[in-house]
Amino acid sequence: LHIVGSARLGVATPDSDLDLVCAGPSTLDRAALFTAVRERLGERVTAVREATSAGLPVLRMRLGELAVDLQYAGLPASLSAARLAALTPDELASLDDPSRRAALTCLDADAVPAFVDGRLEVPVFIAMLRRVRAWARARALDVGAWGLLGGYSWALLTAFAARDAARLGVPSDPDALLRHFFAVFAVWEPGRPVALGPLPAIAPTRRAPWH
Repeated sequence: LHIVGSARLGVATPDSDLDLVCAGPSTLDRAALFTAVRERLGERVTAVREATSAGLPVLRMRLGELAVDLQYAGLPASLSAARLAALTPDELASLDDPSRRAALTCLDADAVPAFVDGRLEVPVFIAMLRRVRAWARARALDVGAWGLLGGYSWALLTAFAARDAARLGVPSDPDALLRHFFAVFAVWEPGRPVALGPLPAIAPTRRAPWH
């Protein structure tokens, strides 16, 4: 069982959902797993439903005051469930789409602090990201279901601004970095992609790509 989402990034708040990925054999039926989880938790879990989030099957539950989202990554026998966050591109390509995307929630969350490390102390970056997310949440700008930026997209924007701040010698202080974040994106050209690396070749789309 792997913790993902805001908790994995270290920016969870008391009211944050807990996002989890269960990894196991690809022979296990995802729907059967969700049913087994519901039965095992019994009366301790309320408001249980299976849903589709961003095209992914997810079991949504509430344990007391805690909202939990559970995904399943089915792996071939040659891959260890314990190393889900260390799968190679070839290993990811061997998975079905829901499993691959569930695994990527681990790899993507780890990639952001790894990108920042060496440019900025990771705890300082996390403090910066907490401030960005708090600002976005206070203005209801972090609801992906409404077509706005989700938590991971805000993390990518923050990492981009952090790299730029390190290049310009901005003081390694979360508040100074937050001011630089606003300075960068207040003058950002509409439609210009934000990328931490070279842009991949993608088909034109109405939606802005986030990398």
